[in-house]
Amino acid sequence: MTLRGTVLAALAAMIAAGVGAAAAGAASDPGVRLTAAFPRDARLGAETPVAVGLKIAPRHLPAPVEELRLRFPDTLGIATSGLGAATCSRPAADFEKVMIAAVRLAGCSPNAVMGRGTARAEVRLGGHDRASSLVIPELANVTMLAAPFRADRFGLLFLANGQRPFGVTLAFAGEIGPAPRPFGGSLVMRVPPVPNQFDAVVALTQIAFEIGARDIRYRRGSGARASWYRPEGIVLPRRCPRAGFRFELELRLADGRRPRASAVAPCPRPATG
Repeated sequence: MTLRGTVLAALAAMIAAGVGAAAAGAASDPGVRLTAAFPRDARLGAETPVAVGLKIAPRHLPAPVEELRLRFPDTLGIATSGLGAATCSRPAADFEKVMIAAVRLAGCSPNAVMGRGTARAEVRLGGHDRASSLVIPELANVTMLAAPFRADRFGLLFLANGQRPFGVTLAFAGEIGPAPRPFGGSLVMRVPPVPNQFDAVVALTQIAFEIGARDIRYRRGSGARASWYRPEGIVLPRRCPRAGFRFELELRLADGRRPRASAVAPCPRPATG
C-alpha cells in the first residue's frame, strides 16, 4: 500500500457516527465501546463517508485518556482521494499548552480539513481524582486536519473548539502509524494533560467523526475567481472482506491501563451499472 493509500484508509477509519447507518460494534472492555458503519446509500467501488464512534464509561475507566490508537482495514486505502489537499502546522508549544488562543480552524486552510465531529469530556476541577473533583461536562466541535510529515509519517492536527460551558480551543497532535496484521495502519491522537496551573483534568468520554463528510468544501483559486468544490472522499473496494471491515481501538490511560474495543462495519451493496 502506498503512503497516500495508508493516509486515506486512516481517514476512512475516523468518520463520525450519525450518518444514518446501522453501526455494528463489540467492546472487549466493559468501559469502552467502538462502533463503525457506512451510510445506507454507500456502495462498494464508490466514494463514501465511514462512521466511527467511541464511548468511554468514566465510572469503569476514570483515568483520563492520554492516547487513542485506531487500527483500520488495509482495504480502505485509495490513492486518488482528494482529502487533505493542504496541510496545517502549529508550533510545538501549542501541544504543550493544550489550550490555544484560536477559534475554528486556527488560521488553517479549509483545504486541510479531513473530517469533522463532536466530542464530550469531563472537566474535573480541584483534583485529579474523579470522586473528589467538581465534574463539569463539556461539549466541543472537533476538526481533523492534515499536518506536515513527521519522521516520515503523515501528521495530523486535531482542534477541539469548546462550545459550552468553557468554550476554549484545545490542540492535539496525531499521526498515521503502522499496525500489525490484519490491519493496514493506525490513526493516533495524543491527548496530553492540561498544564498544572489550571488545576483541572480533561477526561474524554465520547468522540464521533465524519471524515470525507459530504459537507466538506475546498477552495479552488483566489480572489474574485475563487470557487468551492466538494473533494472526493474514501473509495471503497469493489469486493467486501469476508468478515466485513474490521476496526480495533486501543486507549492508553493515565493510570497505565490499555483497554481495547473492536467493531465491524457491515458491507455495503455492490455498485450498480
